[in-house]
Amino acid sequence: MFHLQWTFPIQVIVIIALLIHVIGAPALAGLALLICMVPLQVWAIKVLVNLRRSNATTTDQRIRLTSETLSSIRVINWEDSFLERIIEIRLRELKAVISGNLVRAVITASGFAIPVLASVLTFIVYSVTSPVFDATVIFTALALFNQLRGPLMWTPQMIGSWADARVALGRIHALLLSAESEFEPIVDKRAKDAITVENGDFMWDVLDIDGILGSSQIKLDGEKQQKFAIADNLPGNRTTLEKSDKLVDSMFERIALKEIDLKIPKGKLVAIVGSVGSGKSSLLSALVGQLKPVHPNARVVFSGSVGLAAQVPWIMNATLKENILFGLPFDQERYEKAIEVCSLRHDLEVLAGGDMAEIGEKGINLSGGQKQRVSLARLVYCDSSIVLLDDVLSAVDAHVGKAIFNECISGALKGKTRLLVTHQLHFVPQCDIIITMKSGRIFEYGTYSELMAADGEFSKLMVSYGGVNSDDSDSLQSNDRIEAEFVEDTIEPTKKNVQNSGRALVIAEDREIGNVKTSVFLSFAVAMGGVKSVSLLLFVLVLSQSLRISTDLWLVYWTDHSVSGLSTAAYMWIYFGLGLCQSSSIIIFSILVAIGGTVAAKSLHQEALKRIIHTPSSFFDTNPLGRVLNRFSRDQDVIDNTLPDSVRMFFISFGMAISTFCLVSYATTGWFLVALVPLMISYYYVQLMYRCSARELKRLDAVTRSPLYSHINESMTGVNTIKAYREQDRFIKKTDALIDGNNAPYYLQQIGARWLGMRLEYIGNTLVFVTSIFGVVSRSSINPALIGLALSYVLQTTQLLQQCIRQYTEAEVQLVSIERLHYYATKVDTEAVGVIESNRPATHWPSEGVVEFKNVSMRYQPGLPLVLNEISLKTNRYEK
Repeated sequence: MFHLQWTFPIQVIVIIALLIHVIGAPALAGLALLICMVPLQVWAIKVLVNLRRSNATTTDQRIRLTSETLSSIRVINWEDSFLERIIEIRLRELKAVISGNLVRAVITASGFAIPVLASVLTFIVYSVTSPVFDATVIFTALALFNQLRGPLMWTPQMIGSWADARVALGRIHALLLSAESEFEPIVDKRAKDAITVENGDFMWDVLDIDGILGSSQIKLDGEKQQKFAIADNLPGNRTTLEKSDKLVDSMFERIALKEIDLKIPKGKLVAIVGSVGSGKSSLLSALVGQLKPVHPNARVVFSGSVGLAAQVPWIMNATLKENILFGLPFDQERYEKAIEVCSLRHDLEVLAGGDMAEIGEKGINLSGGQKQRVSLARLVYCDSSIVLLDDVLSAVDAHVGKAIFNECISGALKGKTRLLVTHQLHFVPQCDIIITMKSGRIFEYGTYSELMAADGEFSKLMVSYGGVNSDDSDSLQSNDRIEAEFVEDTIEPTKKNVQNSGRALVIAEDREIGNVKTSVFLSFAVAMGGVKSVSLLLFVLVLSQSLRISTDLWLVYWTDHSVSGLSTAAYMWIYFGLGLCQSSSIIIFSILVAIGGTVAAKSLHQEALKRIIHTPSSFFDTNPLGRVLNRFSRDQDVIDNTLPDSVRMFFISFGMAISTFCLVSYATTGWFLVALVPLMISYYYVQLMYRCSARELKRLDAVTRSPLYSHINESMTGVNTIKAYREQDRFIKKTDALIDGNNAPYYLQQIGARWLGMRLEYIGNTLVFVTSIFGVVSRSSINPALIGLALSYVLQTTQLLQQCIRQYTEAEVQLVSIERLHYYATKVDTEAVGVIESNRPATHWPSEGVVEFKNVSMRYQPGLPLVLNEISLKTNRYEK
């Protein structure tokens, strides 16, 4: 498409020059009409660019809300409310979609109509200014006007592609110029202390100074001088920085940590405690560079490698083993140690497939405690010299937490520098150093005995949360023993249930093979409006091609005055009327396709979205979110903006090809069919080979894009963990590999198109040769004007045949997007309706707070072991 943007203007200039040479000054009349089209093309470019730019924001909102809804589908019970919000955004998006489709439809129709009207105007002027209406000149000029259709016909697609490219490049440009992380922790192996923090004022976001200030200019009062000393160091546009109360207050609200100056000796276990919101987790985030420093001279220095176990553990969509190894080479001894000290041994016995079990997106088939222990095992295996533990004991049971603290934190990690954020204060006495956080500041720093003796904030925390004189170690050990026995009792039956039941958690993406099924074509036709809409489209198409043949045949009658009794003016007006009707019918057809395509896009999106939102949650266990979003983003964009153009171009090209063969066969008294039949057989096999390859390559293109989306989505979710382990390069290389894998099918599609073009050129040129030979041989018995018309038509054959097969193949491969969305709209299972009207409970229910289970057995999904096995229980009212 890129090369067409510079070759087509050259073609237009050459054709215009030839027209002036052939027909003389009358060609300027048609040229004037073409020049009048230039402002329309410019207007179309501006409109399409503006529509795509404004609609990109709306599309982003829809995809973002869809992503948020589906990623939280287990905790959202207001599916219909979120569905309505997405549809509301979708309706706003569709307004721009239909506008863009209509603009492209009108420009496409103009590409067909303008050469017709230009030729009509030129021939009328020629008939008035020339004493002889010469058939040789007329049909040579007509052939040249027909050659103009190609450049003008492809103009809307070029404009659309150019508009899309401009918007995409603008967004990439904005991304590449966006602020990068200017602050990175320093790793200095010669450092005396394990961790050093200097001038540590940190905030969560880079302040949007321009947005805060607007156009106002407010003076800074004396009370804000100290705060503004910090604000002066903010990154941003200094030329627009005004000293204002509004700026300083907004900035100061974003500061999460203040006055942090810290030195942590090597090999110590440091507990970070404090009330909720005191800044404990923010301190760890600042250490790994997730917060922005306020002062430019802020420093965070590590003496060695860093590992992080986040408060919300990040689990990759991979096997449990791959999550623990995290890209490192496998070491059996170190791996077994990590499994053992993180209490994962029992979990491996329970999980189908053991450590080769697929975890699923976001660790979907693991409990919160299991996720946390996998994250810890990754930390142990990576063997970093400095480990950051963000409340890692909160998600595990008491006995497991104690085992992890003793065997992992104080055992396997002993000798490493450990920062432990925790609310389990009964572990604090075993720590070397305690840091108490309050309001984003380090309030106290010292050993356990020092802080308890100081009777300060830490001492109050210990008393308030039962950390003093309430060790309950005997009770804890008793509970540990009971829970451990319970676990052992439940493991054996479960192991028997899951034995030999291992299977891949994430299923391969569904992909059709072979021709696009008839049901997909029918579903698209039904979505466009059904039989009435399709019948109307076909009627207008047949009418337009009939008018095309009639218009050009009238030129034959005009050149030899076949209709007696008509004046030159009558010939002119009839020719003008036929040309105008032909142009109008093409415009009407194009508009109808644009409207029908938009109606289909709206219908398919709504049906697919409704079904996906109401599908059982097990669907999302086996289908990564990126795969689902691929269909609601890329595939939906194809249906919205690309498919209507391909459908319109195919039907117009197909109609023109059929009408061309009919007219040439009529002109050659049927002899043209002798050459046409064998060439069409060749054409059939050529297009068959091309279509099979192009269709499967398009499917591969769609399927290979899903892992890319999933990987990007997963990487964005775990970016903090990736940066803490300094694994950015590995994830970038994987992204590059996935992009290359996705580009390979697209590259082969372009190569296939070149292969097709060469073979269709041979077929088209053969048809031109056969028609020319027939004209020479039969010149004495055939109307020369009719042969001239036939040659002007057959010269378009090569272009029309290429357009037919390419547009049909494009439409077919784009129907793969219909196929993929139609699968979600019809094949995905849905949950039972929320309310069965015929089975509503009595209006006075519930009258008592009684909950009763009778022989309840449940599993997460078919094929998995029971998680509840014949449970029977009853709680009476007022019971706890």
